[in-house]
Amino acid sequence: GSRHTHEQPNAVYRNARPHTMIDPMVRSRRVVLTDGVNRDEIDDLAHRVGWRLSNVITANPQLPAQVIFSTTEAQTFIFMVEDARLDAVYLMAAGPEHEKAERQGRQLPHVDREVLSTMLAPTASKTIRCRGLGLLVLVAANEPRTDDLNVINQAMQDPDEQLRRSALTACSYAPWG
Repeated sequence: GSRHTHEQPNAVYRNARPHTMIDPMVRSRRVVLTDGVNRDEIDDLAHRVGWRLSNVITANPQLPAQVIFSTTEAQTFIFMVEDARLDAVYLMAAGPEHEKAERQGRQLPHVDREVLSTMLAPTASKTIRCRGLGLLVLVAANEPRTDDLNVINQAMQDPDEQLRRSALTACSYAPWG
């Protein structure tokens, strides 16, 4: 299950935009939050930088659970996505000021290439490596590298079934957004 559960019913507010209207050219890269980040830290950041709660969407078969914040800049939104399949929480901004919102989101502890490299190291535990493979798909979507495919390929050939399964999930899964 996801670390952040929202019991609130779907709420639609006038200033919320459906995700389908977001132009892919005005979307930020995903900011994948580390496991220790809790909802209070996200809410504290939102308050500090002026994000306002705009909408809460409960998970359904087509979409992951999302908390949508709006910024003081017109038509810029921050999506906190709770991806249950990857057991990951990430932020993604959309709109004219998406780069500023992404920088604000990076104030929270997040998974970068350095963290990911440690998680995927052969010396890391199997559990950590499996988790790293799941997060690789989110980080690689931001800035794909040729060695990302090599990491997945090696894991798919690993004798351990759990690592192979995690690699298969990583290479077959397209994250929302």
